[in-house]
Amino acid sequence: TNRNIKLKKEQFLETNAKWNESKINQSNKLHKKNDEAKYRSIGRILAETQHENLVLSTDKDKEREIEREKERKHEMEWERDRDRDRERERERERDRDRDRERERERERDRSRNENKPNDSEEKLLLIIKEHNGDSKSENPERGSGITVIEFSRTPQKKKKRSCTILAEKESENNSENNSQDVKQ
Repeated sequence: TNRNIKLKKEQFLETNAKWNESKINQSNKLHKKNDEAKYRSIGRILAETQHENLVLSTDKDKEREIEREKERKHEMEWERDRDRDRERERERERDRDRDRERERERERDRSRNENKPNDSEEKLLLIIKEHNGDSKSENPERGSGITVIEFSRTPQKKKKRSCTILAEKESENNSENNSQDVKQ
């Protein structure tokens, strides 16, 4: 209803027209400022390129020197990158070598620890001795042996070796004696 009243009096149209004019004026001012800014920037760009073209066209040696300098910088960067890559590869190889060495050390420690008896466990060694031709045996002329089984603590490495060597010699001697006894 209010609009109808304003339309009849034409007040609404007048205020609307004034508002449109002010907005149009503001818009024109903004466009003008934007155009000026564009022209300024275009002028600067044109001036810079003209200045550069004038300088480069008069002195071609400087242009060549600039190109050479760019190439040198590029080569130096490439060499630095290549050296960095080589250094990284060397570092990786060192890390691999360290890992291999650590693994070897672990294997050595494992093999050493396998031979050592644990403190918590007491290892016992089974010793088998053969006695030849005991007078108490049933057939002394045959030379059959009596086996004696003993348990003792495990000897050190050197003692173990000597024990095994002695046991081997004794068994060889016993077998030779037995074979000679059988032949007779």
